Amino acid sequence: MTGNDLEFDENGSIYILSGANSGGKTVFEKSAAVCQALFHLGLFVPAEYAELSPCSQLLLSFSTFDKGSVKSRFTEECEKISHIMQLADEYSILLLDEAFSGTASTEAAAIASEVIKAMSAKGCRSIFVTHIHELVTLPDEINSSDICVSKLDNLTVEVDENNGKRLYKVIRTRPDGRSRASDVARKYGLSFDELMQNKPQNAGEV
Repeated sequence: MTGNDLEFDENGSIYILSGANSGGKTVFEKSAAVCQALFHLGLFVPAEYAELSPCSQLLLSFSTFDKGSVKSRFTEECEKISHIMQLADEYSILLLDEAFSGTASTEAAAIASEVIKAMSAKGCRSIFVTHIHELVTLPDEINSSDICVSKLDNLTVEVDENNGKRLYKVIRTRPDGRSRASDVARKYGLSFDELMQNKPQNAGEV
C-alpha cells in the first residue's frame, strides 16, 4: 500500500492534480473526501496522522453520465458544476474529478480556468483532478492576481521514468508536461508496431 500526504496551507488551498492516466488521481481525491466525511461524523480517519477543520459543505463532482439523459455529457457537467459553485463559500471543500472532459481540450481549459479563478476568489479549498495540461500554469497567473484569496498549487502522480510504471505516489510539484498516452497504448497493445504485428495474412479478405 502506498501512503500519501495532503495539506491545505497558505501556499496551496486549491490543488490542480494532474499526471499520468491510471496513476491514482481519482483514488487520492476520493480518499480525501472519505477522510473529511468520517471526521464530520466523529469517526476515526484512516491516516497515520490527521489534523482537520470542519467545512460548511463537501461538494463533489465525479465523472458519471446518465445514458438515459437527453442532455449531452458536457451539458450535464456544466449544469452540475454551476450549481456547485453557487453553493460554494469560503468554508467549502470542492472535489472535482475530470471536470469538462466531455468537450474539446481548448474549451475545457477555458471554462475550467474560470471556475478555478472563482474558487480562489471565494476562498474555497479544492482538489481539481484534470487531464488538461494547460491548467498547470494557473498558479502563476492567479496567485499574483488581485482576485486571489485561496492560493493554487500543483499535485502530480509519480511514474517510473524507466518503464512508465505507475507508483501511485502523489507529490506536490508541477508535472513535467509529457503525455503518458504511449504507455497506455503499449499496455493494451494499441501502439503502431503491436497493431501491425497482428495484421492478418489475407488483409483483403472479409
